[in-house]
This record gives sequence, C-alpha cells and structure tokens, in this order.
Amino acid sequence: MKNKSFLNKLDELKSAVPVHLEVEKKLLPRLKFMGYLMYVLCAIALIYAMTAKEDMPSPQEGLIDPQETEAASPLEMLLEEGELDLSPTEVLNFYLVGLIFASVGSTCFLIVWKKRKTLRQQNPADEPAPPQQ
Repeated sequence: MKNKSFLNKLDELKSAVPVHLEVEKKLLPRLKFMGYLMYVLCAIALIYAMTAKEDMPSPQEGLIDPQETEAASPLEMLLEEGELDLSPTEVLNFYLVGLIFASVGSTCFLIVWKKRKTLRQQNPADEPAPPQQ
C-alpha cells in the first residue's frame, strides 16, 4: 500500500516539472528586460554625476546666515538656482549608485544565460534543429 501512494506522489511530481519549466521560460524575457532597465538607470546616474555642478566650499566661507535660510524654503531655493549644487561626496554617491545598477543588471543577464543553458539541457526537444546542407 505504501509503495502505491509513494509512486502516485512521484508521478504527480513528474507531471509538475514541465509546468515549472514553462513558467521559467516565460519569466526569462522579463528578467532580461530588468537587466536592460538596470543598465538604463546606471547610464542615467552616471550621466547625472558627470553633468552635475559641483560646489566646492572654500575655507574662507563661513556658515550660512540663519536669517537667510529661514526666509526661503528649500524648494524655493532649488527653483531659483535651477540646478543642484552637489559636494564631491554627493557626486561620488551617484557613481556608486550607477555601479550598483550595473552589477544588478549584469547579474540579471548572467542568471538568464545560465537558466537558458540549463533549460536547453533539460529539454532538448524544444531546440530548433540545425540547418542541413
């Protein structure tokens, strides 16, 4: 009796495996799209870091007058200036963010490449036949 129930469960698992492969095949293009999206975000962060105006404070500059900062809100100051003045460490942060986006995108492409390779090995019947000459 126990052997029959075990065999039934084994047959159920065998039928579930092709469904798993089909789901992975559907998700691979989405993962590849995420990789491209990460590269686009990386490019945006790098371009912004290269074009951002760096504000280098001089040693002669004192603290900002508190009366001046109370008069205008940060949003008004941003709209008046038109551009953000970033310190060198803030610009470095954009380079680090770009590096993180690039590494996540590369990881997505690596996962897609490995999964396709394993899917081809597990299910060679889906592969097109090479052209005969």
